[in-house]
Amino acid sequence: GSSMIFGTFAGSLADSIGRKRGALLYVASYAASCATKHWRSYLVLMWGRLLGGVSTSLLCSVFDSWLATAHAARGLDPALLATVFANAQAGNSLAAIVSGVAGDSLSRAWPLRAIGGGGRPDQKNDGAVMIG
Repeated sequence: GSSMIFGTFAGSLADSIGRKRGALLYVASYAASCATKHWRSYLVLMWGRLLGGVSTSLLCSVFDSWLATAHAARGLDPALLATVFANAQAGNSLAAIVSGVAGDSLSRAWPLRAIGGGGRPDQKNDGAVMIG
């Protein structure tokens, strides 16, 4: 939901604050989104979801915009840019497939098991589930 709303503004935001700052904003908002996963407050978790949507919007616009601008600034052939984006898409797809297969293989080889001192499942217990 938040990507749908903020996605329309992410590109123009990057243009107004600069692409480098937009990339740094992506890093900061994604880190903050990940950090909110450690709270049990529903409100904090929802803010994390919102920040995750903003991060995704920035990820999908800032870096591509940065590449296109740098490509044009160097006076490179515009047809090459299409090749770069096509190769990036193919590389992303291949990485996703390989990661999925590797993750599945590793999870079958080393299933998760409970460790530690027990306690209620809803208690915060760092390290309660590990691979091994």
